[in-house]
Amino acid sequence: MVAVDIVKRMKPSTSDKQQIKIGRIAAIVVMLLAMAWSTQGDQFSSIFEAINKIAGAIAPPVAVVFLFGVFSKRGTKQAAIVTLIAGLILGTTAFCFDFEPISGYMYLTRGYQMPFMMQAWWLFVTCVVIYFVVSYLTPKPDAEIIEK
Repeated sequence: MVAVDIVKRMKPSTSDKQQIKIGRIAAIVVMLLAMAWSTQGDQFSSIFEAINKIAGAIAPPVAVVFLFGVFSKRGTKQAAIVTLIAGLILGTTAFCFDFEPISGYMYLTRGYQMPFMMQAWWLFVTCVVIYFVVSYLTPKPDAEIIEK
């Protein structure tokens, strides 16, 4: 996916051999990250909690871009990119503040008494604001593109 969906689109002249090499490197990096992350499993009360906390930190910006990319005629590609990047940074930051091995305390869950699903909701709301502010600050997409 990395080689075809990202690298090939950014650099169309990438050969098949280079794509295979990039794919292998990406797979190795993902496996190393998964191995490192697997040591943190005992930091959660259950696998359900772990999956939901991670998804709650990553999914809101993707949901905003998908939802308003489909249902809003005013959304722009710049807004989508900024929302995805800012949402990933905000979600990762919130997750780290609330992950005791990193921050030393669960600041959002215990400090502010905010369950992880409410954290995801507020990240979603923040991403909606980012999406529409950037959409209105950038040129409106061409009407022909919207119709397609």
